[in-house]
Amino acid sequence: MFVERTLLERLARPKSRGVRTLTENTNELAKSIMRHLINMLNSRVGHAPAQMDYGITEPSEVAHAFPDALGGMQRSIRTCIEKYEPRLTGVNVMHVESEDDQFTLRFQITAQLTTSKDRAPVCFDCHQQGQPFKVTRPYTVHSALCEY
Repeated sequence: MFVERTLLERLARPKSRGVRTLTENTNELAKSIMRHLINMLNSRVGHAPAQMDYGITEPSEVAHAFPDALGGMQRSIRTCIEKYEPRLTGVNVMHVESEDDQFTLRFQITAQLTTSKDRAPVCFDCHQQGQPFKVTRPYTVHSALCEY
């Protein structure tokens, strides 16, 4: 029996049908992870009293030390995901340059779903222009490459 949504998601929005399956719905799982990544990327280190290291460093700090600070931002995102999103392994965070919009921070997060038998690869695109961070295109990667 697989559960694609977190406990808090199930409590906030219970499904009307009580159907449980023996197979995993990787798309629903990826959507649930995406919702968690949105919350995580929009949280700042030191702002969650229960977990003071939850969240990432302030993205505005990248502007002051650009482009040298990009590596630190990538490490901050990867470290937070590795610690607080146990449904992902092999997390890789890559900065994606955007020639048409230099004021937008873009990252591509690739990882593997830990719950699937075949460790399905998954990819998330995230960007920030002002506030808040947005995470888009959660999808599992089967035969396609996960790139812009």
